[in-house]
Amino acid sequence: MSDLTQRLFDTVASSALITLPIVATIFVITRRLMNQVMHGREVSRYDNIKHEAVLSEMRASYEHGLADLTREMVATRARWEEANHLIISGQRNQPATSSTNAVDVDSF
Repeated sequence: MSDLTQRLFDTVASSALITLPIVATIFVITRRLMNQVMHGREVSRYDNIKHEAVLSEMRASYEHGLADLTREMVATRARWEEANHLIISGQRNQPATSSTNAVDVDSF
């Protein structure tokens, strides 16, 4: 049994010696490529010809997502009131003033 165990150990060790450098090389190459891709997405610049900022892909996707969520949040009157309920309730608690009176900054 010990001869079989030794042969199995030798086979596993030789396989590990062959595959470990290959796996490590693939890992390093993949990591470098991903870093290059992510760095390319993070770069924003200013286009002098068009006179506008060219946003990175990552920032543009975040801003697009925020705009979509904002549109969804205020799509109906009920949603708008729910999103702005603190402002609305604060306005209801303010005493009515005429337009000729000065604004009292201390009561704000």
